Amino acid sequence: MTTASNLVSHSTRPIGTSANNLVALDSSAKYPAADGSQITGVVKQATAVTTNVSSITGAVPNTTTTLTVSAVTGTIAIGMVLSVSGLPTGTSIVAFGTGTGGAGTYTLSAAATATVTAGTSIAVIGQDFYSIPSWVKRITLLCQGVSTTGTSSLMVQLITGTSTFVATGYASNYSTLSASTMATAANTTGVVISTLSTAASVDTAIVTIDNLSGNVWCVNGNAGTTSGTVTVLSAGSIGLAAALTGIRLTTVAGTDSFDAGLVNILYE
Repeated sequence: MTTASNLVSHSTRPIGTSANNLVALDSSAKYPAADGSQITGVVKQATAVTTNVSSITGAVPNTTTTLTVSAVTGTIAIGMVLSVSGLPTGTSIVAFGTGTGGAGTYTLSAAATATVTAGTSIAVIGQDFYSIPSWVKRITLLCQGVSTTGTSSLMVQLITGTSTFVATGYASNYSTLSASTMATAANTTGVVISTLSTAASVDTAIVTIDNLSGNVWCVNGNAGTTSGTVTVLSAGSIGLAAALTGIRLTTVAGTDSFDAGLVNILYE
């Protein structure tokens, strides 16, 4: 209850983000940067990414992290995972340079180990979502109409640090259900969220990633695919060596290109 004494006490407190300060909106009507670990009920949505960029035409000089794009069909987004001879496995786009979705330069998560010459076709084999705050306890991945150029199953992996994707140590299972059959399998390189029997298959999925304690996370997924009218149920867990900072959507083989769909995350 607000009383006269409460008002006097509050009026003498300085505005800021230190202990016992009053928090005020900045000039853009936004909250200042502060520890939000004890705030509950806050849900934030990332920017949706259209996964229709199956390949990029570009170049990367040896030992550098600069990708120069000369042509692309679709729109390049931060977090797109690339595959081409000369780039380390799992390399992704982490920042815009002169390019902001089309031709131009982009910063990569790892330096090239060999020159990627101009005019080379670079495959887009996944999508990362970075910079998830340390206070987050639940992440929801949403996939609508996602398709790839191959038949490898869709998979979720977790990210620690700046861009370290974790590709081992998962305890996960998934079940594929159709009108007449059911099959179950395990996977340790990530949590499989959907299976694709043809390159024309289209998937829709909802995946929740919940913090159990410390750096231990549990994953639960439900997906539907046009591959023979199939439903896929998945569950898994992993204890990370460091704090979670992001998630990755890719395929088990790590070679199929994404060519359609929309993906996004919510975190709370």
